[in-house]
Amino acid sequence: LKTVNPADFGTFAPGAMAEHFTSWSAEFQKEQSKCTDWLKAGATVTAGMVTEPYNNWVKFPHARFYAHYAAGCTALESFYLSIASPVQILLLGDPLSQIATLPVQIKPVGLSKEISSDIDAAFVADAKFPIRTQALYSALMDGKQIKQPEGNSLIELPFDELGDGFHEVRLIVQAGIPTLPGGFVDVPVFINKKGRSIEITDLADRDPQLIVATAATGRIQAVAVYADGMEVRSEPKQFSIEFNPAAE
Repeated sequence: LKTVNPADFGTFAPGAMAEHFTSWSAEFQKEQSKCTDWLKAGATVTAGMVTEPYNNWVKFPHARFYAHYAAGCTALESFYLSIASPVQILLLGDPLSQIATLPVQIKPVGLSKEISSDIDAAFVADAKFPIRTQALYSALMDGKQIKQPEGNSLIELPFDELGDGFHEVRLIVQAGIPTLPGGFVDVPVFINKKGRSIEITDLADRDPQLIVATAATGRIQAVAVYADGMEVRSEPKQFSIEFNPAAE
């Protein structure tokens, strides 16, 4: 349309792109509605023509803009991936806006609550992305890599090398599309070969009225070393260091 009233379209979601595909919306001496009207109404990015495009569609953003945007590209990347001939167009707004911020959902499937044999030490990582894409799976155990990135989602824990007690597996999933964010999740794993365990108890909070500021936070973990050399670790506990205002 030659003239538009963006306010008629209601509110815009964060990251929204809007424009009205007219001839002079970025030529501010002309009478047509300006592309900046969309920004004033709440759109995040817009585009407008600085000269007459003569109904040539390759000079406007193709609808594939939204496919690139949803796949994790920035607004500027999405514009330049969807405009065949961009020399007559002015792009305005936040060029680094991204809308594909939904994290990948990752969960273990078939992981036993307590692992007591080699058979129990294998499970599958399940991942769901905001859009359909191939995925690469990798894993760390207690900070050490146990699986290189690959399309196979099977995770095999090095059961023979592990001591009893608490361990932590980090499941990492990368998208096949480089612009789409991946993610990770930390999963607690308990090994029971010889019935050994260790636990931190009686770590209670103080009266919350005495807490004024937290100077440091972290976690503490107990480790017991048996005569045969097996290290047995407890589940970590969170702690904080607090200052009483009466103590100068």
